[in-house]
Amino acid sequence: MFPSAVQPSDIAAGVAADIAAGIAAQMACPRCSASPLSIDPAGVGAGPPGQVLRCTSCDSLYPQVGGVPCVIRDPEDRIQLWREHLGAFHVGAEQTVEMLEQECTRPGILPTTRIRLTEQARLTRRVLDEVDALLVGAIGTPRQPTTGVPGFESRESLRSLQRDWGWHDSDENARALACVEKVISAPLGRTLVLGAGGCRLAYDLAGRDKTAVFVALDDDPLVLIPAARILRGETLSLTEARPLATEMTLLSAVRELRAPHGPMARVFPLLADGLSPPFRAGAFDTVITPWFVDVVPSDLRDLMGSLRRVLSPGGRWLHFGPLLYPPERAPACRFSREELLELAQRAGFSVEATVSEMLPFSVSPLGEQVRIEPCLAFWARVGDVPPDPPGQLPSWIVLPHLPVPDFVGRALFFHDSPGFRTVVHLIDGTRSIDEIVSKLDAPAGADPSHLKDAVRQCLIENHPDCC
Repeated sequence: MFPSAVQPSDIAAGVAADIAAGIAAQMACPRCSASPLSIDPAGVGAGPPGQVLRCTSCDSLYPQVGGVPCVIRDPEDRIQLWREHLGAFHVGAEQTVEMLEQECTRPGILPTTRIRLTEQARLTRRVLDEVDALLVGAIGTPRQPTTGVPGFESRESLRSLQRDWGWHDSDENARALACVEKVISAPLGRTLVLGAGGCRLAYDLAGRDKTAVFVALDDDPLVLIPAARILRGETLSLTEARPLATEMTLLSAVRELRAPHGPMARVFPLLADGLSPPFRAGAFDTVITPWFVDVVPSDLRDLMGSLRRVLSPGGRWLHFGPLLYPPERAPACRFSREELLELAQRAGFSVEATVSEMLPFSVSPLGEQVRIEPCLAFWARVGDVPPDPPGQLPSWIVLPHLPVPDFVGRALFFHDSPGFRTVVHLIDGTRSIDEIVSKLDAPAGADPSHLKDAVRQCLIENHPDCC
């Protein structure tokens, strides 16, 4: 179990080590799924001695990256990919500097214009140097990006850090905390935050609930590594630069990023996959999804099984954020508030409280345009999956983690399609659509969402509960 009743001021190494050990014991190896991890006493691999995680079964090692455990299936491959992301960021920054310097040579521009362009080029170089200072020591030097590898979403990552820890006169974080506090009705306990970003919400909630322990999970090292340093009590200086300027005096500002109430040992940053958290079943009392469900999963229906798996019996799901799906998201998967709550109910979550508020998002003190978003917060308790609504498709068709029921006469089933025959043959009363898809002999590179829909269609046409 995770340690509890740890005071925020207790940042001593022994306390932090106890928390890390407790969390490691609840982890499940991403390679062999169910096996727990332990802190490797030999400290083999990247990171300081005694801080590498080792699988107790398959012996896989999960290193620290910039002081943050990296529990991803193939951590070394991911680190190399991050180095390519950094390389792509370098390419983009260098192209920006070259463009700005070229603009300075245009005939007929004002001396003030030349000053602005020169300053923007200098700021671009400075931000690049600051990003290198944050990452190179953790992941290594930039690598030449392969075709199609995007750079870090540096503006969003750095802006997240500035908002969480650098805009000391802003009330944005306080308003977000106040919104979620309106729905929380029980101690948070062992808490997993998916898509924790700069970790400020986890930090503020830890200050509110003195007995809770938080795992702040994200897969972006550019935001999580600096956040981990701030949570340990460091102060970081980072430049906030505006891409567009309405006033010369508002081109940039140097911010001091620090935790306002001191360090926090009970927030444990973790580099991992938020869609498949590397934890044992029932490891958490609460899962929080802040600004996550609309951005990260390509299909929210796929997330429900992961949430239920890591929650203990009677555990809670705390959601917070808008529903702002990216343009590439399939229209059928741009779920509304009502659809989200219905999916939660079908998955066995009893929604106990909801609140909707218009909240500012990432409104810089430098005076950029104000962004206001409609944010939904809800508090839901996990329970039994309810009976299917009359006249509607079964929930095990909608939610691919639920078991597909067996049916009388299945052994005699025949269909002209070999694929249909295979799907029906794999039904055993316990396998879900996810598990059936995993056993299909699918072509390399096949889209899992397309495979799931193909299995759904087969079941809709042939399972007696759907006909």
